[in-house]
Amino acid sequence: MHYNSNVLEAFDSVEHIMRDVNNGWLIRYLHSNTASAFFFTVYFHIGRGLYYGSYKAPRTLVWTIGTVIFILMMATAFLGYVLPYGQMSLWGATVITSLMSAIPWVGQDIVEFIWGGFSVNNATLNRFFALHFVLPFILAALVLMHMIVLHEKAGSGNPLGITANYDRLAFAPYFVFKDLITIFLFILVLSIFVFFMPNKLGDSENYVMANAMQTPSAIVPEWYLLPFYAILRSIPNKLLGVIAMFSAILILLIMPYTDLSRSRGIQFKPLSKIAFFLFVANFLILMELGAKHVESPFIEFGQISTVVYFAYFLIIVPLISLVENTLTELYMESDESLESDDRRQLWHGLNMVQSSPIPYSGIADRVIGDGVPLLGPDAIPKNSRISKDGTTVICPSDPEKPAGLYSGKANVHGHIPPKGTNQLVTVEHPNYDREVIDPNSGWFIKRLRFTKTIGGGEVNPDYIQNMEGIIASNPKSLITTGQGNIAEDKGLINERVIQEGSHTRYAASTFNPVRSDTPRPWGIYFQDSASPQMEGLVELHNNILFYLVIILFGVGWLLLIIVKKFTNTESPISYKFSTHGTLIELIWTISPALVLILIAFPSFKLLYLMDEVIDPAMAILAEGHQWYWSYQYPDFLNSDDEFIEFDSYLIPESDLEDGTLRMLEVDNRLILPEHTHIRIIITGADVIHSLACPALGLKCDAYPGRLNQTSVIISREGTFYGQCSEICGILHSSMPVVIESVSIEKFVSWLREQ
Repeated sequence: MHYNSNVLEAFDSVEHIMRDVNNGWLIRYLHSNTASAFFFTVYFHIGRGLYYGSYKAPRTLVWTIGTVIFILMMATAFLGYVLPYGQMSLWGATVITSLMSAIPWVGQDIVEFIWGGFSVNNATLNRFFALHFVLPFILAALVLMHMIVLHEKAGSGNPLGITANYDRLAFAPYFVFKDLITIFLFILVLSIFVFFMPNKLGDSENYVMANAMQTPSAIVPEWYLLPFYAILRSIPNKLLGVIAMFSAILILLIMPYTDLSRSRGIQFKPLSKIAFFLFVANFLILMELGAKHVESPFIEFGQISTVVYFAYFLIIVPLISLVENTLTELYMESDESLESDDRRQLWHGLNMVQSSPIPYSGIADRVIGDGVPLLGPDAIPKNSRISKDGTTVICPSDPEKPAGLYSGKANVHGHIPPKGTNQLVTVEHPNYDREVIDPNSGWFIKRLRFTKTIGGGEVNPDYIQNMEGIIASNPKSLITTGQGNIAEDKGLINERVIQEGSHTRYAASTFNPVRSDTPRPWGIYFQDSASPQMEGLVELHNNILFYLVIILFGVGWLLLIIVKKFTNTESPISYKFSTHGTLIELIWTISPALVLILIAFPSFKLLYLMDEVIDPAMAILAEGHQWYWSYQYPDFLNSDDEFIEFDSYLIPESDLEDGTLRMLEVDNRLILPEHTHIRIIITGADVIHSLACPALGLKCDAYPGRLNQTSVIISREGTFYGQCSEICGILHSSMPVVIESVSIEKFVSWLREQ
């Protein structure tokens, strides 16, 4: 360490860093000017939040944490400003810390406690140095909390002030390159200050060694503290001045409550815009007044600006919000041509259905008007243009569901018809050539392309798979199955042909099933998530894998360079003499630790989210045996007033029906209701087993003589397959776990049958 936190040596140690230490001047100028640049960007960030209404629910907690970060930033900057111990450092520390003496009865004691004596001395400098080192770590933790709460609550907003969950862009590469431009511009401007005018934002008095016997002509803090310093000096009473100064910062916290506007942001509100920019101008005036001497007319201007500053938050914002709400309501009531649904969309800033023709391919919030048939002669072709009578939609059969619930961002080619009809809707999907939605069931149906057509009649060879049936892409051909699945591309179907008017109906009896919740041949990724904890696990895996790939390529590149460069032929000197690079060794050691710390935050968060914190609706007892599972429903009794319980054995391959899964099907499935919080208590009867179901994110060991528990909320109906995940003996692979999720109504009916 070259810096010495001693009142006699602090100033000289800083000069030593500037003059004698290699690149010490660069480190110090980068440190001081980057701090100023950081405050500049934070002020812009706060202004953006005020302009776009980022403080309104559901981002109120994000705004609160941001305000705490702002306060700690100013504290950290003040502590660092004292450490060079020039004239402005000494007297700035004396003035600011003396503000605590305004507190009645205990104020002077607090000041002396902060100083560690009766004036600024060695103890003060040591304490400030330690705090200046520690506070940035607390700031880093708060910034992580800030980001976590932002993404947990509602995500980033947008300039329109509307919810855009159904129309989001990927962060990479779009926003990565957008932010890189800003970063490069930031580095360019910072470099200009560092290399050409490093002391522009500082004070020349701080290049004079601290002298307790001589007061500077004007005690002025750093530029980013000047507005609040001006508010402090504008009030003659010391205690009221201190209260006003701190209130000027904390008043940001009341914005979620004083802004009474029914829509977020002021980008479409002329009155609020005028008030906002007047507030910005007033803030800059306060910044200028903070650097002036305490004399007329600066005192009067400071008092006026202080009143305007507080009036903006307490009077102007609520009043203008009420006026704008009233004007909007009057306009909406006077325009009788707007229908109620359209008016509601306009109120929330959503896209309205325009009266002029618009491209049919697009996204809208809900179905307005009657559905338009997709199939047959009245079908609307792709990219056709429609008018106000129809809009595009994004979700099968339920227009209130959010976009991308099933297939991400969908480009819908047809309207969602009313339920109970036999119309279909075709949707573009990045994973398939085409998808079809059955309005009765809401299923997505994937098109399969068969190598040949089996059976008689004129049947289109392009078939579409659904768990409930098969519908040919030709609207005059309808294919159904007895058991709900069809063959893969090269599978065989034994069928009989039944002519029914213009339709050709097939009944298939032999097929190879295609499932989404079972292991797949050559599958290298997760099964489809069917519970919140599995969705969290998949998201954590994807996020970590992104950074691991970057690390893999980075480390691999370094190893290749080392192998290529540091060989006897390429570099005889480096091959002969071994050297040590302290800096690169530190980076090589610390970087993995930092990566692990970054990974720890989301992983611990997910771990606690997966913990059971509320009472479940029901419980299941699962007991592992060699080699089968026993299940018990302790909350329900059968007709004999006994607990519902049964054993679940693997079905031998010789007894399997056509289409069932080898080594995965059982004679008695575990039946569980969907959307229900279920506690699963697991134990072992003989050896260690493990109940695992990948689609649900379940894996819990079963120990003899010990009870383990986990919980699950199954988010959809389906059949989910797993296996014992502990080597429990010779027939370890013969202990499948089959969980069938049904609706609550079906589950109640099943209970009554037991």
